[in-house]
Amino acid sequence: MALCALIYEAYVLNKGNEIDIAGLTYGIIDGKEFDGELHQTLHILSAWIDDMGIGVKDIQGHEYLILSLDDKPGALFDSVHALLALSFLHEEPACEAEDGAAS
Repeated sequence: MALCALIYEAYVLNKGNEIDIAGLTYGIIDGKEFDGELHQTLHILSAWIDDMGIGVKDIQGHEYLILSLDDKPGALFDSVHALLALSFLHEEPACEAEDGAAS
């Protein structure tokens, strides 16, 4: 069962065309409870900008909400741009949102 988990101090891992997220995770994933343990997602299938952070869904349907990025010196920030680009690709275009609201 896929439930949304929260990720703090996240960093983005990017190898080829695959993006994974790792960080301190809180929530339940496949029946296993995480309470601040380091956890890495499977490959990210989609991402979106959320009110509280960046939402992502991995290839097994697990949803995560990234609440903060790792800001320690030497953190793997080289691939944050790839995650942000992916999140903007999945946003609903403004013209479609306006058309839906007008109907």
